[in-house]
Amino acid sequence: MDELVVETEGVLAYGAAASTMAEQIAAAGAAAAACGPAVLAPVFGLIGQEFLATVTGTHLAHTDAVVRLAGAVASLGSAATHAAVSYARTDDATGAAVTAHSAGRAPDAR
Repeated sequence: MDELVVETEGVLAYGAAASTMAEQIAAAGAAAAACGPAVLAPVFGLIGQEFLATVTGTHLAHTDAVVRLAGAVASLGSAATHAAVSYARTDDATGAAVTAHSAGRAPDAR
């Protein structure tokens, strides 16, 4: 690979989109947790307690997975934003050093 090109604006846009998605996923997880299977207890009564216990366990696993997914997507957004800022700073510093060197003066130490 001879050249690396990063469109920092695109990476920043992805970071912002991922952060928004993480918030939406977290909201969906909160909504799913709020309407859990406990509201079904009167419908199933004593006969359906075993089934309801199984559904409750599955529901808890699902809401836990949604919370973990929201965290992972938020981490992706944060990492993308930090990477874009780092690429931009490095590009700016390298450009300044090349310009300073070609002008015959010492580069600005950053």
